[in-house]
Amino acid sequence: MRIADLHCDLLHYLAIDGGHTPYDAAVRCSIPQLTEGDVALQVVAIFTETERGSSRCGAKQIAAYHSLVHQNITFLPAIENASSLIEEDEELSFFFARLQNMDAPVYISMTWNTENRFGGGAHTNIGIKSDGVFLLEWMSGKQIAVDLSHASDSLAYDILNTIDKRQLEVPVIASHSNCRAVKDVARNLPDELIREVISRKGVIGLNFFKEFLGDTSEAFSAHLQHFLGLGAEHTLCFGADFFCEESLPLSHRRDSYYFSGYDNSSCYPRIIQQWRSLGIDKAALENICSRNLLNFLKSSYASSAA
Repeated sequence: MRIADLHCDLLHYLAIDGGHTPYDAAVRCSIPQLTEGDVALQVVAIFTETERGSSRCGAKQIAAYHSLVHQNITFLPAIENASSLIEEDEELSFFFARLQNMDAPVYISMTWNTENRFGGGAHTNIGIKSDGVFLLEWMSGKQIAVDLSHASDSLAYDILNTIDKRQLEVPVIASHSNCRAVKDVARNLPDELIREVISRKGVIGLNFFKEFLGDTSEAFSAHLQHFLGLGAEHTLCFGADFFCEESLPLSHRRDSYYFSGYDNSSCYPRIIQQWRSLGIDKAALENICSRNLLNFLKSSYASSAA
């Protein structure tokens, strides 16, 4: 069953070391691993933390994206943290100039886990700021989605309220988040936000990071069933969030980020088999594996590349 995935950190891995290649197993979403997992489309995030020099790291990732070509896999760019394109003390016009010099991103996440000039990340209680409002106004009508996965709850609701009050045309997604009702962590979505994404015809990418899943790999099924119970059959897709641990600062590293056997992009058939054992029918599996994301891209993405 062909796979379309909404989030991985391959570009960051390529950018931090000129010797890294997209064929390295260490990144967990290498071309051989994607091929083994039958991945036909992979969205690759441009990611930096909010720190001085973030835009230089972002520029390296844009260059890495432009060199990322494979005849059997379509790669599309996205922005995970708007700080990847602008420093905190630069004029906002630099962000839009840099954005227009790259292929249109599938989505933009305003923040990562911390606060920046656009708003508050997932580990804060901070809402939207004036630059965040300006960014949403700029995005309106451009078929670039706003991503809620790294937004604080306050920022997420501010984004939705700004879109509604100003009648903006901005698709809403969560690229790599699970259900907070199943695993209570800030990076997972409360049911109300899941329903908002569903009602706005967005997509939600299921994250494979075990801290966001639960105690065992059976948690994949628990999140699936909760999503389906909320009516997400045509909303849910994959957003595995594979990355190389060596890409992280030492202070962020842990012993294991993924469950054994579910730790790289070759693992999708195992998850599909787990879900088949629950009695999930073929049509629902096909929706989650690729159709939901592909339909979203056809209707809501600026580039014809999808």
